[in-house]
Amino acid sequence: ALLRREAPAARITVLERAGYPAGRFGAGRDFGGVWADIGAQVLSVVDAGSEHPNAAADGHNIGAVDVRAAWEEALALEGEGVLRRSAHDDLGDSEERMKYDGLWVHFWATSGFGPLLRRFLREADATVRFAARAQKLVRDAGGAMDVVLSNGREEKAFDAVVLAVPACEAVGLAGDLLSPSAVDAMQRITYDSRVCMAFAFDPALEASASAFFGNVAEVTLDYDGGPLHLLAWQNAKRRQRSHSPVVVAVHSCPGVAPAAAREAALHSVSCHFGVSRAVLEVLLLGEKVVDWEVCQVSRPLEGLVTDLEVKGCLRAGPLVVAGDFWTQSSFCGC
Repeated sequence: ALLRREAPAARITVLERAGYPAGRFGAGRDFGGVWADIGAQVLSVVDAGSEHPNAAADGHNIGAVDVRAAWEEALALEGEGVLRRSAHDDLGDSEERMKYDGLWVHFWATSGFGPLLRRFLREADATVRFAARAQKLVRDAGGAMDVVLSNGREEKAFDAVVLAVPACEAVGLAGDLLSPSAVDAMQRITYDSRVCMAFAFDPALEASASAFFGNVAEVTLDYDGGPLHLLAWQNAKRRQRSHSPVVVAVHSCPGVAPAAAREAALHSVSCHFGVSRAVLEVLLLGEKVVDWEVCQVSRPLEGLVTDLEVKGCLRAGPLVVAGDFWTQSSFCGC
């Protein structure tokens, strides 16, 4: 949508791996009218209008003009009711989330990030190829970019291609189009793995959920070294409680296997809601489990010894590599 504003005549094609708008961390599912954000829980931006000395400054390979643009976009969406500002006390504590008053502001998507991404695509008038995975980028004799898909099909003759994928995947797709120093740095960027889940329960558990979460939407769990990182009550974010399914998103700690993460999640909900496991299983209406094998950045560009300099994104002719690994970690603020 932002690209459309800059280049209204552009032909925009988006390759989306999922069967719906999901992006990097926008996976979700609708449970009886309650949308569950399974990956990112909030949209986080720097408050460029505050008096904090770092609020609208260059830093972490991001320019002040881009920081301000992100802030203004978030404010516009808030004004339309698409985003709702969350108090820091409503959010769980984690090493990835910046909870600095006067500097960072966190927003919930009132209808979920999936519907918000769908809106962006609609505003961009983009052609979207769902369930499409790029396999290789090729630059043709005329300098245009062709994209070879995993099913053998090709999308041809793009003036520019923007890669919004993990560093390791970007190297596999277009390593021969990048400089040796860029490839070397991107190969040394590392990620952890996490399991992110959403569970929908019968509305009969609404009182139990309210008693556990109280006035907050999230609870952090990994202080005790257990397998789970975060519980996020989706109904509190959506202001949908009475007569709606009780929907809880759960994030594991790094390195937990999917089966173990699911078992730990249901055990945790059973204990915290004060309901036996047998009863909880009966009240379970649906679930979705995402095994993010390449999840949060554990070593971004800033953690490397390299002479590679990147400002916002890496530009290599018609190729643009846009990744959070150029700045800080994937879940930073999320």
